[in-house]
Amino acid sequence: MAQGPKTPDDQKNVQLIFFGCSDDTFICAGGQGVYIDHDNCASGEPIWMRVRAGDEALLVSGTYCPGESRGWHVGVTPDTDAPDLYDVRMPDWPISIRPCPETPYSPMLVIEAPAGVMVELIGVPDSE
Repeated sequence: MAQGPKTPDDQKNVQLIFFGCSDDTFICAGGQGVYIDHDNCASGEPIWMRVRAGDEALLVSGTYCPGESRGWHVGVTPDTDAPDLYDVRMPDWPISIRPCPETPYSPMLVIEAPAGVMVELIGVPDSE
């Protein structure tokens, strides 16, 4: 079935928010009903999520850092299968890190992704 022209609402960005809770749960919440809440049982292992829109993708990680930090490390890297490091490019999506009002011990990573974005938990045996 053919789709009609896109309306301004179809072209809006989707805001995705990533942050850690307690010492074991990493959350992604955002538009389009996106919600992932993964508990790694305080293992100290990073929790990874893939953010994909069209041919562009990012990997977002959250790791609880015990010890002196006692907080979360939240980061982002390009997700690509480019054979050469110099061919790797970050998608041109606005990304920011802010204090998280819900969990002050965790930064909040905010991605303004294109409409139609998909988020998936990766690297967990029952998620693949």
